[in-house]
Amino acid sequence: MLYYFPERIYEFVKESDEYKYISEKMEETFNEIKTLRDAIAWENKVNTKFYQPFLNEVDLMIDKYIPESYRIETLVCADVSYNKDKLLELYNDYEQNDETRLFIMSNIINWSYDDRTYPVFQNIYKNFYESIEWDKLKNMSSYVHLKYITASTETLCRKIEDKSTVDYLKQIKDHLDECREKYKDIVSKDFLDYEYLEVFAHCITLMTDEMTSDYAAYEALNSTSIDEDLFNIQYGDYSIAKISILNTKFELAFACRDFNAACRYFDLLVRYTNYGLANISKLLRGLMVYDKIMIEMYAASVRRILKVLPNIDSNESLSNINIIDKEFVMSDEDNILKTTKNDEPGWLSFQKTLKHYDDWFNNNEYTLNLFYDYYNDQYAKDREAADFDLEGVLVATVNDPGNKNTEPKSFNVYPLSTKNKVEFKKEDETSTEETPATETDDTSDN
Repeated sequence: MLYYFPERIYEFVKESDEYKYISEKMEETFNEIKTLRDAIAWENKVNTKFYQPFLNEVDLMIDKYIPESYRIETLVCADVSYNKDKLLELYNDYEQNDETRLFIMSNIINWSYDDRTYPVFQNIYKNFYESIEWDKLKNMSSYVHLKYITASTETLCRKIEDKSTVDYLKQIKDHLDECREKYKDIVSKDFLDYEYLEVFAHCITLMTDEMTSDYAAYEALNSTSIDEDLFNIQYGDYSIAKISILNTKFELAFACRDFNAACRYFDLLVRYTNYGLANISKLLRGLMVYDKIMIEMYAASVRRILKVLPNIDSNESLSNINIIDKEFVMSDEDNILKTTKNDEPGWLSFQKTLKHYDDWFNNNEYTLNLFYDYYNDQYAKDREAADFDLEGVLVATVNDPGNKNTEPKSFNVYPLSTKNKVEFKKEDETSTEETPATETDDTSDN
């Protein structure tokens, strides 16, 4: 479904005529979308004029089906006018039940990335959640637990004192593994593993921001890899998590001049991106799982790929991108942001990601030329070898120029994950078949 309510709200309204009407209309308009650009425009319409007629239906649902104690939570989910200030007022109303207050705080967090206050509210969410008895917690909506996994993990990131330790990411993985085990019986595997991947990907970014050395971050990243099984979910190959992990690994390998690994990471990034673009409908749904809308972030990644590709002789390409999206993502940055402008947190993240990728491309001209030369010379030769495995494990040897007293370090470099490596399967590009929807499938908070 494209219209999200937390599970306990959904149970009240799922059979109602009003909810069916909203869902059907959402599906009708979404099924017409064939490009990333149109999907972003659709999201903007849903958050503005297009959505207004549905508010009457929402009001009817609330009056007819939603108990009084759940109504604020429903409105927060349904009404796009609930910005940070309004949400803070609601949260301070202690007459709200615990689940509603947690839901409100989760939305406050979403609104707090732009002003960089989200760590404060993540900590509030974490402490409040942990103050509630488990017998009560386990009966709450999955949404509440998934938000706790994010808040508790990212709070742990900030609490790790030694930001240069190789075990930095291992501590994060251990915590996520514990959460995966704890919630396996009360949260669906797809949602739980999707959350794991997304949080792990974000924590990699936090790690690279906090570590003083790219080399320390690179070693830490390659000392801890996740299980391949995590990607065995409905939208595992269509999620932003896989793309984000590959982007970060590519950037770190690039920064450390480990061009052999960087070449492979980039090829994998292109391959999985092209794979997603081959089935645009499934891709877009994979970028809108649960309350996450990541289409803009994906578009920013596509932009960087298209900037790099003309400079290398690659066997991989974005052959499945349509001309509309190619022109859109390669247009002037100001025009892209103007086209997609809205006041939602997702747009603010898109703005920052777009700037990051463009700054990376513009500020690394010398190293980029070294990368291109290596790719077109040495890597091109390696690629022709009979035993070449794009997803095979490599050995990196890097030397930190910022610490001249240390010897070069060697460690394994994993392409994406470890254990039971699944061979890449090319999906039939002509296929339009969708995975059957479930009650908790394809949910997106609009």
